[in-house]
Amino acid sequence: MSSGARHQTSQQEPSSAVALGVLVFNNGIQSMPSKLMPMINVEVQAVMIAGWQRIDGKHISSFSYNSQPAVKKRRRKHGREKSKKQDGFVHKEGVMYSSQSFY
Repeated sequence: MSSGARHQTSQQEPSSAVALGVLVFNNGIQSMPSKLMPMINVEVQAVMIAGWQRIDGKHISSFSYNSQPAVKKRRRKHGREKSKKQDGFVHKEGVMYSSQSFY
């Protein structure tokens, strides 16, 4: 394939990618490859499982941290401050860009 060639995708590829992403999100990354790899005759090794478990653990701890009420409150406060700053800039400089303004 040359550098100028275009990759053709079927309409099924994006929906398959979304379905796979949802499965990984809901069940963890460990469950998918550990089931799929034997189907394509690839041996699942202990080091692979340990890596997948580490990824899942980080995802779970991140979710647990981000769902704490104090963290949510801080995130909302930061968002309001950022919005105020942007509103002040628009008032001072005028609108430079707005979503869907070209349509």
